[in-house]
Amino acid sequence: MLYVNDYIYEITLVKDKNTVFEQLKNNLRKDKDWLDKKIKEWQKVTSRLNKLIVMIDENISAYDNKQLALLYKDQVNSLADSWSYPIMGEGCDPFSTNRLILQIQGELKVSSQEAREIALTLTKSKVKSFLDEEKLGLLRLALLKKQKSLKFSLELKKHTAEYHWIKNNYLETQVLEEEFFLEEIDELCKSSIAEIKNKLHELENYDSVVKKQKSALYKKYDLGKRFSEGLQLSISILEKMAWWIDQRKIVMLHGFHAIFKILNNICKRFKDTPYILHDMKYATDFEIYTLLAEDKQIDRKLLAERRKFGLHALDATEEWTYLSGKEAKEVYKVFMQKFASTEIKGLTASVGKENKNLIGEVNVVSNVNKEHFKPGSILVTSMTRPEFVSLMRKAAAIITDEGGITCHAAIVSRELGIPCIIGTKVATKILKTGDRIEVDVKTGVVRKI
Repeated sequence: MLYVNDYIYEITLVKDKNTVFEQLKNNLRKDKDWLDKKIKEWQKVTSRLNKLIVMIDENISAYDNKQLALLYKDQVNSLADSWSYPIMGEGCDPFSTNRLILQIQGELKVSSQEAREIALTLTKSKVKSFLDEEKLGLLRLALLKKQKSLKFSLELKKHTAEYHWIKNNYLETQVLEEEFFLEEIDELCKSSIAEIKNKLHELENYDSVVKKQKSALYKKYDLGKRFSEGLQLSISILEKMAWWIDQRKIVMLHGFHAIFKILNNICKRFKDTPYILHDMKYATDFEIYTLLAEDKQIDRKLLAERRKFGLHALDATEEWTYLSGKEAKEVYKVFMQKFASTEIKGLTASVGKENKNLIGEVNVVSNVNKEHFKPGSILVTSMTRPEFVSLMRKAAAIITDEGGITCHAAIVSRELGIPCIIGTKVATKILKTGDRIEVDVKTGVVRKI
């Protein structure tokens, strides 16, 4: 991982991800229930993590430094354990981005556009995403408010308690208040009761609609006979991973909330050595533990240096390397040179409602809370997360560096009906805010004009 001014670059080899994906398929060939068993194991690990999160939320001030050190260590280890299971889903990205559509096209002898639509439908999760569940709650609240129901206030409190974390990300967390959700509800209330009911009906019936869409494709193309065993297996993996990665995100956003709460508490405890909360996020687990357990102070200059330019690498022997400052900057330069290209090409995850090329102005955003987004512009970012949804709703199109066909940007853009190109690898390196570009939804090519 390369850190540059709070921006994170994941540097992994495509061949390693392909190896993970092939191993995943081999495991399922030997045991068709292998993935389901792993998910059950993950759910047990996650259950323990959730108990720790509750402890941190309720009792953090009651622990002395050494007790907090042990709690922190336990939380980090549990979070890592929880992360380690669905991380296999990352191995699906190169296949879903580069090979899936071509394989469907080859086996069915259909156009690339037809193959893409088949791929998008078959890899959809059969279950609503947590963002859809939250949207469903907001729509129900909007309906209650429009109907002037006495239940509205109580239901708003329940919704706030359930989704106060939804704007969290891997850098910052916040506890949302009722006012935030009221603004969202007021926006929905601009629609008529009939329109709100229609949107509610669509979301409430998502599961059955998706099931019918998949069944219709299998019947239309006789996919049970025409798809190879390998392709059917790959699609079933992608479908399940779409759900699992969505669930992982819920766990991670809660988990990071707890970690950052501990770090914030540490900053208050060590007032004589004023640590900056954002800088503390670049301390290693060992540094945090020894600070609490042994009162071993952390070099604040080193933390600030890592935040500006830092590298955290794991080699084939499972040895960690940490670089910062000039050394990390040199790695960054080499990394950026690999993207000294003017061609931007990715996978079209959504063609948009109009299904035609789009010309517009670029707006690059890496941090939703720090950078302005101009409504109607084309959102360019490394990858989208839940806190990006408010921007995505205002965007004419979305372009990302990362992601596969089941990623967050792909799913949300299809829901919004706007064009989306994912997995370009280089969009944020080549494009700048204000650039004029043309987005070709048929080929996934983005051109400066």
